[in-house]
Amino acid sequence: MSDFLGIFRMSRRFIRKEAALSLFIIITLLLTFSCERNREPVVSDISIEPEQTSAGAKYSLSIDAYDEDGDPLNYLWEASHGEFLTANDLSEVTWNAPADGEGLSVVISVSVSDGENEVFREIKLNLSAALFGNIQGYVSFRNIDIPISDVRINVGNKESATNKEGFFSITGLIAGKDSLFVSKEDYITHSMLITVIQDKTLDLEIELLSYIHSTKTYGVVRDQKGKVVDYAQVIVLNPDGSESRLKTYTDQNGLFRISFIPHGTRTLVVRKDHTENERFNELRTEVEFIDREHELNLVITKEALSGQFTDPRDQHVYTFKKIGDYFWMTENLAYLPQVNHPSEMSESEPHYYVYDHYDNSLSGARNHNSYIKYGVIYNWMAAKQSCPPGWYLPGNFEYSEMGRLLGDQAGKKMKSRSGWFEMGNGNNSSGFSAIPGGYMTSGTFGGIEKTAFFYAAANNDNIYSFSLSYDSESLNSQQGSKQNAFSVRCVKLE
Repeated sequence: MSDFLGIFRMSRRFIRKEAALSLFIIITLLLTFSCERNREPVVSDISIEPEQTSAGAKYSLSIDAYDEDGDPLNYLWEASHGEFLTANDLSEVTWNAPADGEGLSVVISVSVSDGENEVFREIKLNLSAALFGNIQGYVSFRNIDIPISDVRINVGNKESATNKEGFFSITGLIAGKDSLFVSKEDYITHSMLITVIQDKTLDLEIELLSYIHSTKTYGVVRDQKGKVVDYAQVIVLNPDGSESRLKTYTDQNGLFRISFIPHGTRTLVVRKDHTENERFNELRTEVEFIDREHELNLVITKEALSGQFTDPRDQHVYTFKKIGDYFWMTENLAYLPQVNHPSEMSESEPHYYVYDHYDNSLSGARNHNSYIKYGVIYNWMAAKQSCPPGWYLPGNFEYSEMGRLLGDQAGKKMKSRSGWFEMGNGNNSSGFSAIPGGYMTSGTFGGIEKTAFFYAAANNDNIYSFSLSYDSESLNSQQGSKQNAFSVRCVKLE
């Protein structure tokens, strides 16, 4: 029995010790939790911008704070003078120094609270004399240089209005950041933040937009044959003729849209970049915009810079290319109504020859390799009357213009890239594609693969031809006889 009582007493003492230990742990945890709950917010110093303080100016005040427990923070700003222009329960506020505060000492404070603890910070400011600056500028319609008059410009308690040129000016503004408000009836109100600089004048360019006083235009651009023109640029010009920012491109279906064109008569330009094979002439047209929407379909003239045409006399197909101001055939004329033997020469009758062909067989001449490759060589009378309808024999002027356009190496730029004797080829950068078809003089053929002679229209009964040679990079001219037979290239202006 005594042994049982001893064990019981020992057990009670053990239980009391365990309970006391548990209670100690609980109290320690509660105290630790309480200490953590009572931690103050961590707050850095107040910052102010700009640092130089003067009477009447506006300042940005901010404070950086956080709470280790993650609790939301509350702010409360107070100032001994001046006023807060934003809510004073934020971490960053705008404060306006008093306009008559020169020499004044100002205390600004902020309290930061997490709901249980509160931390205070404050700064002291000594205000200097007010600093002043000016603003001026122009107000125009958005994206186009059209001035807008009678626009109200407000900064603080100062106001101005634009004149008929859209100009405004406000002087004596407190230096520093401020808000500028721009307004006019039927226009969208515009506001912006500006920085007035001491003893300086700030220049501003302001644009306004009005739905009521503008037009949306749309339409399709086509060429003169009715084919839609894709990726053409449509531009509204400024009144002085320069390009405005009201511009767009047609889509793949030739459709364009431009919004907010100011009412009135406007000049529109349509243009498209040239390609190797075609050129679009720029279109300028005046359009009066008075409605909210305006459908506008435009036609821009296209001309082929190269291509093909068919001679209706014999259905022969020729290639051509625009070089300078003229359209030139890029292969030798092959019109052959008859064929003559080289011994048959004349100054007064048209004669036609095929190089190395020595009879009067027309079918034989047309199947001759020289005809197929080099075309026909003509005496003077045949040359001046053999060009296809709408084309004519070029004269000294046209060939001289070609030489002037192409420069010192005109011959190299006119000769084809192959087919010339001893590799005397050209680079054909002009696209003229001259080939060495030779000539006929005094009843004899010569110069094949070495020279190309082209008749030029007569000037005061003097017969001229222009020539290219395998051993020269120049375009040469010479006077000749009407009996000679040369190749022909025809030309036209449009």
